[in-house]
Amino acid sequence: MPNANDAKDYFNRGIAYHGKGNYDKAIKMFEKAVSIKPEYVPAYSIMGLAYDKKGNYDKTIEMCKRAVSIDPKLAEGYNLMGGAYYKKGNYDKTIEMCKRAVSIKPDYAAAYSFMGIAYDEKGNPDKAIKMFKKALSINPKDAIIYKSMGIAYDKKENYKKAIKMFEKAVSINPEFVEAYINMGATYVHKGNYKKAIKMFEKAVSIKPEYAEAYSLMGIVYDEKGNPDKAIKMYKKAARLGNKFSQKYLKKQGIDW
Repeated sequence: MPNANDAKDYFNRGIAYHGKGNYDKAIKMFEKAVSIKPEYVPAYSIMGLAYDKKGNYDKTIEMCKRAVSIDPKLAEGYNLMGGAYYKKGNYDKTIEMCKRAVSIKPDYAAAYSFMGIAYDEKGNPDKAIKMFKKALSINPKDAIIYKSMGIAYDKKENYKKAIKMFEKAVSINPEFVEAYINMGATYVHKGNYKKAIKMFEKAVSIKPEYAEAYSLMGIVYDEKGNPDKAIKMYKKAARLGNKFSQKYLKKQGIDW
């Protein structure tokens, strides 16, 4: 008859599969673990994470609900649930879950960060910035939080602050492609196309197959009145699968 050691064995196998990116196998192992030990909280939690990796956010929420029903003090369960709700576009639920997480674990930087992103999506950049600052007070070396705060400042049209945040992000992680893209977009909003192109070029120097960066360069060259350069960038983006560039070129009757 299966016992607690068998449950642990299945759990450990699940962790191994999860670490290798084999989420289906991991889920099967975790399911076996909880069939033997129905109150095995870590199995539900990591199973929720595996479903999250697979993009099945409803199942992530279901697993997290099971975990926190057994252990109501599981801050990580509420945070993971908050992340799943965010990916489903339910920002109010994201905030609700993350508030629960920080009520249990006040130094939970990731939960404050999720709240910040959710507030930003809800059109409240001031609240978002407040959450990001709280997250950074706990984890001052998180490049992603600086990038997120830069986006919030950009929405407030505080471009100087936005650029400062993006610069901080890339100082922590010099290969943070998304931060260069966002910084480039902010320079576009400032009307500084030269700087914008420099940021987009930096992005593709790190990630040469980054279609969005070429598409953005095409837009900027269009704005600068350099159609030849713009078409060249749009073609590169289109060949890499960028839908906007493909649609643009098709409308112009240009092959890529």
